[in-house]
Amino acid sequence: MSLEEETLRPFSLVLAYPVTTKTVDTHLGTFNVITNNEEELLNKLDILKNINSSYPPTFIWATKDDMTVPYLNSKLLFEALTKLKVETICHIYESGWHGASLANNSCCVKGSLTEKMKDIRDWASLASDFIFHQLDK
Repeated sequence: MSLEEETLRPFSLVLAYPVTTKTVDTHLGTFNVITNNEEELLNKLDILKNINSSYPPTFIWATKDDMTVPYLNSKLLFEALTKLKVETICHIYESGWHGASLANNSCCVKGSLTEKMKDIRDWASLASDFIFHQLDK
């Protein structure tokens, strides 16, 4: 890794329902919009094709019923990072729409939160713990 790469590399990542690959049905629309269908750029942005063991420690979360970005993106990234022995935590919650944010009344329409969605409220504190753990190293 060059000095420039080391300088620009984040010390850790927190990813919420990330779009990670174009190799399976995992929200190709995002890739197509960003790249204007340019195959070379598509391949550069496909995280699963480009990660290695120097990938930053990563906290990932998603929901199974997200209708925008399938949770398969998160699952595949978690599996790839685990295989490379990159420190990673992944939380796949049962319920919650895309963009539910903190899943509380300050950021969601009143009455839109279901009892099932209350589980995702802990992602922010779990992510914070993960980041502080990285800082303490």
